[in-house]
Amino acid sequence: MKREYSLPPRTEEHKRHLSEALLGRKCPWNIGNKFAKGYRHTTHDKEVISQAMLRMWQTRTYTGFPPITEERKRQLSLRNSGAGNPNWRGGVSNLPYSFKFNEEFKEKVREQCKRACLLCGMTEEKHLLAYGARLDVHHLTGDKGETDIAYFSALCKHCHGKQQY
Repeated sequence: MKREYSLPPRTEEHKRHLSEALLGRKCPWNIGNKFAKGYRHTTHDKEVISQAMLRMWQTRTYTGFPPITEERKRQLSLRNSGAGNPNWRGGVSNLPYSFKFNEEFKEKVREQCKRACLLCGMTEEKHLLAYGARLDVHHLTGDKGETDIAYFSALCKHCHGKQQY
């Protein structure tokens, strides 16, 4: 079990005391580092840094990567395709269904059928109690790419299981 440690809130007097104690001290990792926060650059240093940043911006080398060539684009494309893509879902796809065959479309079909099975008349409320799910949406033609709402019907699980396709 992890213990929770909490410090009491610091008073204004305590904050002032800490501030005075640390006044004038430098962080050990910043000593001798002319690019550390708080270091005052000379006018010459500022000009050199400005020119270096301008060159990096113009050549697109500021990211640390080489300029993007056609070969590099191809490599990046291959690396980010398939399982390398952060949006990869393990090959899950809607195919053979159309992308229009989604929950919104299914709700329209159920509404068109007045939320009852087309064959036996079971209502969606009874279906929810019996099967724990809403009515199925059935393709009347068997064509999974079809998106015309006229070729769909709402069926209960029992009737949907009896259909050929």
